[in-house]
Amino acid sequence: MSVGITAGLVVAAVVLGLMGGPRLQRLPDDYANHWAFTIRSEFRPSPNAPWERFGLSLKRSDQTLLSTSEYNIVQSDLSAVRADGEPHFENTGLYAVDRDSRVNLPGRGDVERDGQFLLPPETKPIDYRLWDSQFTGPRQLRYEGEHEIDGLRLLHFTFALRELDESTGYAHLEDVPERYRALTDADGELWIEPDSGRLVDYREQGLSYFHDAGRGAVADLHRWEAKMDEQTRQRQLAEARAERTLYWLVSRALPGGCLLLALALVALAWGSRRRAPT
Repeated sequence: MSVGITAGLVVAAVVLGLMGGPRLQRLPDDYANHWAFTIRSEFRPSPNAPWERFGLSLKRSDQTLLSTSEYNIVQSDLSAVRADGEPHFENTGLYAVDRDSRVNLPGRGDVERDGQFLLPPETKPIDYRLWDSQFTGPRQLRYEGEHEIDGLRLLHFTFALRELDESTGYAHLEDVPERYRALTDADGELWIEPDSGRLVDYREQGLSYFHDAGRGAVADLHRWEAKMDEQTRQRQLAEARAERTLYWLVSRALPGGCLLLALALVALAWGSRRRAPT
């Protein structure tokens, strides 16, 4: 009987180690998340208009609309809205996201995209290409090193965007895109918990400007600095810790415990045989 139990424990350890962790790391079929940011900005609706300073609500929301065994169709929206409800910048899209790697899959979203929609579980200390709704186009993430925030090990990435066409985000302006394109230069930083791939802190600063095909840059349109708000940051940190702990329990602690118990049974059986009379 102990042989059967021992064998079962070994099989359980192998199954948990090989399948338990990866199953936990898959993008859930009901994946959803939201982020809020604090932002300081200056804006003008046309090249000759005076600069305006006003409060903005900057939020991103992800919601799964359809899930298959291989990918999710995620609607992701980024919106910057004035206190009076007027839109300031909007970017929305349908992203086909591989549930294992979290890359954008070709041919299934509303436009052709590549790179990561979210950084993957077991994020590596390498550069990544990221294309989500934070901007209308992709960002190249550069790995900068490890940091620790509130006792949690994080990977630090930076990005630099230049001349990204974000005319669709400013399409509510009278002269965009009929007369001018709206181009963006931006720099930012991301902090990722590597086991879960979860974004736990973020900041960016940027400049959008009116651009004429013949004359080039005409005038600045929007200057801003934004960062993840504290409530969102604390929630992301807590969820990253919980996901990391659960993954460690299922993929390491439980398989290790099963193997130790199997070894203990083997040792007990061996000791019993040695003590048995001949």
